[in-house]
Amino acid sequence: MKKSVLIIGNHPLSGDLMRQYRQRGDEVVCQRGYDQMPLALLTADEVCILADSRKDAFEADNEAMAVLERVATGVPAAHGGQRLLCHLLLRSPSLLHMIRQEGFCETVEQHLEVWPFTMEDLWGRQVALSLDREPMTAQTEKTVHLVVFGMTPQTESLIINTALVCHYPNYLQKDHSLRTRITVVDEQVEEKSQEWLQRYSALFDNSYYRYVHPQAKPAVVRTCPPIHRDREDFVDVEWEFVAASPDDALVRTKLCRWAASSTQLLTVVMAGTDAARNLQDALHVPEEVVARHVPIYVYMPSDAAFRQLRHTGVAALLRPFGMEDRGYDVRLPLADMAKTVNYLYSQCLVTQSDDGSWKMEYAVEVDDEERERLWEGLSFVKRMSSCYHAMTVGVKMRMLGLADDDWDQFYDLSSEEIEMLSQVEHNRWSAAALILGWRPCTDSEQREVEADISKKEVLKQQMVHYDLRAYHDLRPDATGKPVQIYDRCLSACLPLIAKVSKRR
Repeated sequence: MKKSVLIIGNHPLSGDLMRQYRQRGDEVVCQRGYDQMPLALLTADEVCILADSRKDAFEADNEAMAVLERVATGVPAAHGGQRLLCHLLLRSPSLLHMIRQEGFCETVEQHLEVWPFTMEDLWGRQVALSLDREPMTAQTEKTVHLVVFGMTPQTESLIINTALVCHYPNYLQKDHSLRTRITVVDEQVEEKSQEWLQRYSALFDNSYYRYVHPQAKPAVVRTCPPIHRDREDFVDVEWEFVAASPDDALVRTKLCRWAASSTQLLTVVMAGTDAARNLQDALHVPEEVVARHVPIYVYMPSDAAFRQLRHTGVAALLRPFGMEDRGYDVRLPLADMAKTVNYLYSQCLVTQSDDGSWKMEYAVEVDDEERERLWEGLSFVKRMSSCYHAMTVGVKMRMLGLADDDWDQFYDLSSEEIEMLSQVEHNRWSAAALILGWRPCTDSEQREVEADISKKEVLKQQMVHYDLRAYHDLRPDATGKPVQIYDRCLSACLPLIAKVSKRR
């Protein structure tokens, strides 16, 4: 069905958005300025608001959010109260993070279905979803290792998306030592990292991370363990911040060892703000990195020159990313999959047998009308929770030995596979919750909940979650149900999530 689309703002992405809409037969109206409420809003079925790429990020985002407010105010008169789909391109990772934590004001949530994004977040997800290029099964002895050179807003999106996506069943081995590792290399890494440690304090408080200063004589390594060291480990991502440049001798030696290691799946990213320097550093990585065919992602706002090169040697390993004129899919495939996740979660039914055991029942098909109705009633924050789950569907298929496009051969899971996926899902949920600012209970808060289970809900109002703990340490909820059973239900539904979403 043909739609009317309004694009507001001045950004290189607008051309690609217009191409996508016209390719599917929609009518598109473009307005570069932000000054007035466009008449086209009266008939628009969809709106794109783009923060101006030519201005300071703070100023551009403020203008875009002001337009969002005007559009939300104008929608009731134009659309009879129905929510209007709105794609919102922002420039600041900090603002995007805040929105994902808090959601939008009541007027916006009531009248608009907003999908905010930054280009850096799109690129970060693209890289994160490519890191498990070999099957990561429960028996795999390798760990994914992402090494990022340069500490920039792009780096933040890279490492956070990696922490959202890269959760694997080999971490479930007894000593929990096989964690995804993220290494960030920058000469001012200690000073620059303080903002991240504050923004994601719950994540780093419960993770292993360390600072390395290779230039010190001898080299200095400062390790920061999780604050609750007496509890079972439950964060399957570890961090390393290295105060050095890409040409540091010790860093180059380490890169050679990591590339040659039989226990690491290495990916290198050049994420500095200077594209020319990124390319130069990428072309001069150690020979061992090239010999081992390690992928090297290179941030560059334009890849026109790179496309004309003959891709042999190190050039064959380079993966350009960061092009501002493309990368966003207006069809929102992730959102479509998230709708299915939310629907299936709502259909999980847990009942108790006569012998006291708990059993789960879950949907075997999707009611499209009910799927949409349930989604319509969700807040923005709840929608994002389902999106984070949906981001890992392809990763979970690969750990089962399936390709992303094998959905038509993906019918059922064994009880062992369901239990494995359930544990992986809990680890994924834990990382996402910590990133969004939730924290585990303190010892005294745990005792309060153990004495009165209703305190669990009270603590949630303070962004404290009793279930942020190791999978095997999870306790029953207020009704006596084991909370793991919901992870098992959704894991059992994985074939249906893949099947329904791929057919749309």
